[in-house]
Amino acid sequence: MLTSPAPGLVRLRELCVVLEREERALQTAFLKSPDLMTVIDQEGFVVQLNYSWQKLLGWGPELCHTKLIDLVHEDDQAEFQCELDSNSPIICRIRHKDGDYRCVEFTVNCRYEDRYNLVGHLASQNVNTNHKNRC
Repeated sequence: MLTSPAPGLVRLRELCVVLEREERALQTAFLKSPDLMTVIDQEGFVVQLNYSWQKLLGWGPELCHTKLIDLVHEDDQAEFQCELDSNSPIICRIRHKDGDYRCVEFTVNCRYEDRYNLVGHLASQNVNTNHKNRC
């Protein structure tokens, strides 16, 4: 004798399908964003980055499992770490794969307790008078 699944189980399966679809959409948006999208863990290691890193800064998946702060200009590292911990916007110089530095403005969002989401873009030359000497 076959019985149909309980309504709660059917609803759970439907929710799982919706959740998987939304997760794929978010992942696609993350990967294809023109902004520099980065996820780092609490120790500062890159967990994930999108294709814009390759396009704008020359870096690809080889950055995973390295510390993001190692790409930050040494004169900007203390402020970068302080602003990261305070979830403030960050303007700093990031090393391009060619060795030169580019001025990047990051917005920090906590994704989970153990990870940070950073959304960045190449900053214009007129970013802020406080940062003109760096960028």
